[in-house]
Amino acid sequence: MKRPVQIWSLFCASRRRPGDISRIQQQRLERLVSHAKANSPFYRRLYQEISPANIDLSSLPPVTKPELMANFDAWGTDPRISLTDLRAFLSAESPPVTRFLDRYRVWTTSGTSGEPGIYLHDSRALSVYYDLIIFRAYPSWFSLGQLLELLRRGFRYTLIIATGGPYAGISNWEEVRQRLGRYSSVLSTLSLDEPLPELVRRLNEIQPIVLASYPSVLHLLAFEQAAGRLRIRPNMLTCTSEWLEPAVREQIERTFAPARLVELYGASEFPYIATSCRQNWLHINSDWVILEPVDRAGVPVEPGQPSHSVLLTNLANYVQPIIRYDLGDSITLRPDPCACGSRLPAMRVEGRRDEILTFSREDGSLVRLLPMALADQVEKTSGVRRYQIIKTTVNGLQVRLEVEPGREPHQVWDAVSRALTAHLCAQNLTRIDLSLSEELPHPDPRSGKFRMVWSQVKDQKP
Repeated sequence: MKRPVQIWSLFCASRRRPGDISRIQQQRLERLVSHAKANSPFYRRLYQEISPANIDLSSLPPVTKPELMANFDAWGTDPRISLTDLRAFLSAESPPVTRFLDRYRVWTTSGTSGEPGIYLHDSRALSVYYDLIIFRAYPSWFSLGQLLELLRRGFRYTLIIATGGPYAGISNWEEVRQRLGRYSSVLSTLSLDEPLPELVRRLNEIQPIVLASYPSVLHLLAFEQAAGRLRIRPNMLTCTSEWLEPAVREQIERTFAPARLVELYGASEFPYIATSCRQNWLHINSDWVILEPVDRAGVPVEPGQPSHSVLLTNLANYVQPIIRYDLGDSITLRPDPCACGSRLPAMRVEGRRDEILTFSREDGSLVRLLPMALADQVEKTSGVRRYQIIKTTVNGLQVRLEVEPGREPHQVWDAVSRALTAHLCAQNLTRIDLSLSEELPHPDPRSGKFRMVWSQVKDQKP
């Protein structure tokens, strides 16, 4: 599809009837399945009894992250792709916009299953993702009057994000900066590794008009704003990657009023799955992605009911087909049309539920550790397969660690311990008892979800 036609179709899709969008989905699904069956050895075996014509999506077997990673070299449609070469590419610590084989963007993730994943995206898919955020999300977030106000105040857009690895968020951000060329200075990046006082100082200096980060970061900054240490007046706040609790949303919006908080739901498998509207519902970009809410047995869940998980199909990416992929999040589809007027299906999502951990310094002052910042220290350490970080005592932090096959566990733990200790010291926390658990990482026995960071003790209030 040529770029102008693609952009025009994005504008039209939110106004089309559900039946029209279903026909677009079906056409793109049949092309994707045909390509996957012809070019991916993994899907050729999986779909050997499937005809790519008139496909019933529910007849295709679901796939999981462990299954795809176990068949990695057979999964892709480019025979040059190998897991060994990709791991060497990732260990080289290339800039986030560097492409594997000079063609494919690479993103990594752990997610709610805790199993690490490596995902490649081709140029066609990247073009779709870019257009979804620029030509669909931003116009729905900013009115003409708001855009004029942003320009009048001097457009400054700041992102606070994990920068220590090939993640979708920082990679897409740097791509936009690169495209802006000499105007890229309007976009600034702050790392989660920075101590909170330094983040506050930098934000007071930058005075962002738009501030983007994770809900836990914005929540923490709301405390700083209320205390008077942070003094900024953004017009817009955006968040992603973590579940946004209604009470947290209310506190953030009340503190930074009249700024509006908008939400983006995405994953390394598809970075812009859904974006929020003015009614605070997430609208699925269903012309390019299919979501199927299912219960524990994989049976479809009716609108209005929360799912146990959700199956994702990426209709844009052909180099590494993702078809009926178990994403792990719980979603609830809205059963009636959204009052905002969009025809795209609306939903609520309940994903990663990590916690801010609170510790005391020697002088008695409190430090709040962001879960994404702690997770980043571990995820960027070579040899880690799965992990969990748990506050077990007032000054105790325990790590459950599973290493990649063939790696020496003690060496990986030493590297993880050094990274976490350096992060703690940067926050002036020198009395934390950091230890390695005898337990391996495992899902919550009640929910079946895989939490990364949480506290087993009652934290002091900020």
